[in-house]
Amino acid sequence: MYELLVNCIPADVIFKTLLKELIPKVSEGLAHELTHWAAHYEHTLVQGSKEVFHLEAFVAKCKSHRTAISV
Repeated sequence: MYELLVNCIPADVIFKTLLKELIPKVSEGLAHELTHWAAHYEHTLVQGSKEVFHLEAFVAKCKSHRTAISV
C-alpha cells in the first residue's frame, strides 16, 4: 500500500478498489460489515495525517475475518 501511495494512487481509490475486490468473495452480511469498516476508515483518513495507517487498519480488520473470505 505504501508503494501505491508513493506512486500517487489516492487512498480513497485504494479503499474503493480493495472493497470492490472483496465484496464478491464474502457473504452478504460480511460484505455489509466490510463496507461499514471501509467507510469508517476512509472517514478517519480524512481526519488523520498518515494515510497508510488507515489503510493498514482496514486491511487488519479484513484479515480478522479471513476465514470468511475466500481468496
